[in-house]
Amino acid sequence: MGEPSPQRLELETEPKPGDVQLLEQQIYEFNVQTTGIADGKLLASFLRDGERRVVGGVFGWTWGATCYVRYLFVPAEARNRGHGSRLMAIVEAEASARGCKQIVLETHDFQAPQFYCKLGFEITAGVCDYPVGHQYLTLVKRLGLERGKEAAQAAFFRIRRALPGEAASLSRLCMRSKAHWRYDAQFLERASSSLQIDPAAIEAGRVFVATGESGGVLGVADCCALPEPGAFDLLHLFIEPSSLRQGVGRALFEAACAWCVAQGGRRLLIQSDPNAALFYLRLGARLIGETPSDAVPDRMLPLLEYRLAR
Repeated sequence: MGEPSPQRLELETEPKPGDVQLLEQQIYEFNVQTTGIADGKLLASFLRDGERRVVGGVFGWTWGATCYVRYLFVPAEARNRGHGSRLMAIVEAEASARGCKQIVLETHDFQAPQFYCKLGFEITAGVCDYPVGHQYLTLVKRLGLERGKEAAQAAFFRIRRALPGEAASLSRLCMRSKAHWRYDAQFLERASSSLQIDPAAIEAGRVFVATGESGGVLGVADCCALPEPGAFDLLHLFIEPSSLRQGVGRALFEAACAWCVAQGGRRLLIQSDPNAALFYLRLGARLIGETPSDAVPDRMLPLLEYRLAR
């Protein structure tokens, strides 16, 4: 009996679709053997022109109570007409009907993270410099979550405008929130000038606070107009450390955005603490670069942009 023929390895830059499909099928079969979960099923919906030619659409699959969206594309001339939202609504409805508990997808920061976040997705992970200068993001939307938890959180606090005389106490809250990230005393002293709430900003009605059931202040947000028409700056968004991860930051951010829109705002710039950048990305902001800290020399901070809905 002769020796088995040696396996050949070749680099191919234009692999045949059939060969790629074979790999996908073999990986799926391995996954089924290993997990015992064999309910994989493809999912697609296409946007067609008047001659029934495909011009866009969505493609993915469901497997093991998860829906994965591999592609979503709407051509430039058909955007801003709700096609993307309707395609994702079809996906969500079918995923729910198949018993899925979540939808998972990936996108680059220059593609559609804001779009997905507005649909309820959250950014859970990111890879920097893919491609160079950009991020590759993983987003997840949980399906079938109980509304009771959200309602309970909303009942826990309310948003109001800051009152005259609160500037000093709100500034101290900003300091406590900054200290939560374990900065040393020297750093906090250097940063303190940027953590002060201006009484004039309160007088102008652009400082918002979240208060708990007992009336205690849980967080503060403050933004202002920039010289560029339609551009605003998020000066402060700080949460009492004991109230983090309870929806307070999101509610304050939404209140600040609503105020900006009422003033004619189209975009909000955010000079973020590095520890808070992921929070803003999850809200739909996108990273556009870095900017020098206005309080601590030689420190660069993430600069993000959030497109305001009109």
